[in-house]
Amino acid sequence: MNLKLKTLTLLSCAALFAGCSGNSLIDDSNPGASAEIGELQFSVVQHLHDGSELAADVDGSKSFVSDLGYTVKLTEAKVNWKTFKLISGGEDPECQPGLDQTLEINSSQDYLGEDLISHLLGEHEVPKVAYCAYELTLAPGAEGAAIKNHEGEDHGGGSSSFPESFHLAGTWTKDAASGDFHIDTTDPVVLSGAFQSMHDGEMSAHPLHFHEGENSKQVLIGTKYDVLLSGVDFQAQTEDEQRALVIANFSNAVHQHLGATHDGGADSH
Repeated sequence: MNLKLKTLTLLSCAALFAGCSGNSLIDDSNPGASAEIGELQFSVVQHLHDGSELAADVDGSKSFVSDLGYTVKLTEAKVNWKTFKLISGGEDPECQPGLDQTLEINSSQDYLGEDLISHLLGEHEVPKVAYCAYELTLAPGAEGAAIKNHEGEDHGGGSSSFPESFHLAGTWTKDAASGDFHIDTTDPVVLSGAFQSMHDGEMSAHPLHFHEGENSKQVLIGTKYDVLLSGVDFQAQTEDEQRALVIANFSNAVHQHLGATHDGGADSH
């Protein structure tokens, strides 16, 4: 992978990986634990639907026009990545079922941060087997499952995780109308996808695996954060309808990122 990443480690050593204390994060009951071990880096990046970056406003918010013509000003936009499951079964003959690995991430990402900059959220030991697919879960942080914050309350921007699966807040304007919005949930949001690779400019399904001599791999997960509010009609929909639509939009917004970052690289297998 020819990618120089500017990373920001968002977790402490204790929260990031148990390896700091000499403990492996591999499930000992998993038969893949007997395979040769490599390191997997889980990183995230964000951008607009067309792959471009959006600079923050002077006050730290981000403004864009939605697909329905609303000028949206995001003043809060955060998600909590809870787990990342590597699925070993699949159609590719290289993938063997029964070797799944579930990695604890438990770290938040702030979409108001700088776009197209990779953020390292975790490093984990995994068996060097092929993984055809993945499953991502957004869920509240370890101490936040029963807590729900509202406007004006502290959402823990300085902590490694926060008490909601996701939280979007801000204002909207369209013609002479305007208002504010607050969309969040503490319910888990589960997303899935197949690992892909770029060949001759084309993306295609391709297992995540370690090549001969490789000891480290990176998976870069991207979010087209403006897509999260696609189809949201602030004037015509109830809060529950808006929430349901945002949850559905996550499956279109979140993807394995194979594009360029500020440092000119691209993620690959």
